[in-house]
Amino acid sequence: MELILVMVIVCVVLAMAAPSLRNFWASRRDDDAATQVLALTQWARSHAIINGRIYRLTIDSQKSVYRLTMQDYDQFVELGEEFGRLFTMPDDTRISLTRLDEAAVDYIDFFPSGRMDPATIRITGIHNADLRIVCESPTEPFRLITAGEERT
Repeated sequence: MELILVMVIVCVVLAMAAPSLRNFWASRRDDDAATQVLALTQWARSHAIINGRIYRLTIDSQKSVYRLTMQDYDQFVELGEEFGRLFTMPDDTRISLTRLDEAAVDYIDFFPSGRMDPATIRITGIHNADLRIVCESPTEPFRLITAGEERT
């Protein structure tokens, strides 16, 4: 009888905690997606310098996907490796890209000189995630800014 009572109490506690845990995991997915985008910007910048080529991060905000390509003469081509695949945002998470003047754009270029297009990548989720990956000048790297932080 005691065992049944303990099992009932555990089930009630788990039933009360389950919605909170679901929101926790959903917000973690948004954070992980932002970290992945940030890592891709760092990888693109370093490889543009190493290989002496322009790399381009293209973001399709309608489909919530993004991809890294490399310039080969007058066109951008797939990388042919893991970092060049098509990345998809988690369900109910959106990605958008704007210049510093808030005009929407489709891509960011990373140049062999180490410079890049200043821009803001915004990742928003249904669980109040509002993450920004910001590059405020052509010479500084992108950095992650959470909703509570102010630009410095």
